[in-house]
Amino acid sequence: MTGQNDGGRRLRCLPTQLTPVDGGVIISRGATSFVAQGEQAAEAARRLMTAALDPEGITAAELAALFPPADADAVNRLVSALKAKRILVPVNGSGPSAPAEESALDVFYWTLGVNGGPEAGRLARTPVVIIGLNGISRRMVAALAEGGARNVTVVDFPLLRNLTMFGKGDEPDLDGGRWPGGVSAPVPYSRWKEGESSPGAMVGTCDFGGPAILRDWNRYAVAEKIFFLPVTVNRGTGLIGPLVAPGETPCLECLLVRENANLTAPAPLRALDAQAFAGQLVAPLHPTMAPMAADAAVMELTRFFDFPWLWRKGTATEMDLVATAVRRHTVYKIPRCPVCGNGQYRSPFNIQKEEFDGGYSLIQRLQELSGVPDA
Repeated sequence: MTGQNDGGRRLRCLPTQLTPVDGGVIISRGATSFVAQGEQAAEAARRLMTAALDPEGITAAELAALFPPADADAVNRLVSALKAKRILVPVNGSGPSAPAEESALDVFYWTLGVNGGPEAGRLARTPVVIIGLNGISRRMVAALAEGGARNVTVVDFPLLRNLTMFGKGDEPDLDGGRWPGGVSAPVPYSRWKEGESSPGAMVGTCDFGGPAILRDWNRYAVAEKIFFLPVTVNRGTGLIGPLVAPGETPCLECLLVRENANLTAPAPLRALDAQAFAGQLVAPLHPTMAPMAADAAVMELTRFFDFPWLWRKGTATEMDLVATAVRRHTVYKIPRCPVCGNGQYRSPFNIQKEEFDGGYSLIQRLQELSGVPDA
């Protein structure tokens, strides 16, 4: 575009902070800041940016006309700097513009290069299903709603229930602040599985056991080609990921197989995983632990859907929730993974959504826990 055409484009200034300093002014917005030099820079920036706050916008030529001709070069340099920093933006440009009234979330999206706030991202439009009614899902559904996600469903799958959220019967006790306001109530698994639509993303959650308790949901998500994120809290450790993109990334089974290969005696650990539901009332859990893992999981989904250039493929985040320490692990795909490996695996049971009850192994575990013999 030529300078002449650019001079006729109407521009609008986004809300910005001006901080006068010796010899100039600091202009800042979000994580962006720069110094405009000059004794009159603070006053010039204030006048220029005030004029450009009009939602209808103002042209660069009109901005220059606000100042004496002798200041034209300095004004043009300031306008160019504000445009380069995306603080002075075209009105009705090719991309979505910032709303008239911005939130901190809108500024966060702008800082990472997305104009228009969360509404401009994919997560807001993606149907997300969170499996499990527990402290993780309770915080995630609230954080996702606060972050702009409009279609989030929590599914109460019995084996992933935190029993402290239930009364004497089979219905959850969500009174007294046990469930966040402004979000939909959890849906029983029996009702959800009768639905026809598939989610765009699925999150498996458990706040009393390790990731192995989610392996059948990982299998289901891979078979149905659904993005899947496992999130667990187990004995003071949170694990988020790996986020599974079927056919493209390692799956949860890849992580578990490699973990088993590096354990001297994996059998005892897997035995504990298998009985995690029965042992949850003696599991160590501080009220802050599940929300910490949940918030990290929401940010993982946000990176994946709205800021893919920041997302790291094939990684899992391990959180020491007592020491508040975080480590990121690389998860490598296993060529002959029984779930996602190159078509080597054929499921021995039906994994269609309408008939899926967590897989045979989950049914067997429930029978063992309830004392019901095999049919």
